[in-house]
Amino acid sequence: MSRDVVSGAVVAPACGPTRTEADFLAHVEGVVASDAAATRWHFVVDHLDIHRSASLVRWVAAASGRGDQDLGEKGKRGILGHAVQVDLPGQGPHPLIYGGTSAKLY
Repeated sequence: MSRDVVSGAVVAPACGPTRTEADFLAHVEGVVASDAAATRWHFVVDHLDIHRSASLVRWVAAASGRGDQDLGEKGKRGILGHAVQVDLPGQGPHPLIYGGTSAKLY
């Protein structure tokens, strides 16, 4: 579930029989699509594997205009080599800020 921190309203509610990587990615896409005028989104999540999946990293890169960036290989190198890294460092601010509950938010 995602909430607007100012109003407390639930944003893009989603509930289903599974909690898969695809389910979470669809939820994040729905939240972002819920307000085309928003210029930045902050997501704070726990470190469940679906919250730091390769498909989510790729989507964040594409949504941030960095789809052509070499993201590496899952579990081996680059951003995808670090399971807890979802933010894309080194190229200035981007519209999706994503951090775990124990991670520093930028």
